[in-house]
Amino acid sequence: MIGKLRVWVRIILLFAIYYFCICSTVKAQPGNKNKYGLYIIDHIKNFRETVDADSNKQMLDVRKCLPGVTLGLRYATANNFMHQKLYPPTHTTYLRRPAVTALRNVIEELKKQNLSIKIL
Repeated sequence: MIGKLRVWVRIILLFAIYYFCICSTVKAQPGNKNKYGLYIIDHIKNFRETVDADSNKQMLDVRKCLPGVTLGLRYATANNFMHQKLYPPTHTTYLRRPAVTALRNVIEELKKQNLSIKIL
């Protein structure tokens, strides 16, 4: 009887270890999904947890990271094809770390040809 109990305790223990070590880490981001299946991060705490888990999800200020880049944020004004403001006026925009890195590389190559880039 005690032998069977030990077997069951081991099975339960292994299942618990499996669940907490493997299944609980599968969740990519905290929060709920919207109707398009995208995760909604509605608290700064959830965003920080996401960035701590994957630094590529960090949002960087384009003006600070890519000095000299021209920004044409038309959708913050009525001067766009929709003829209306789609978001509040802003002086900068944010991109994830891999996008900033890729743009930095492009900008360096363009400078060699006396060209620049404008982000719309």
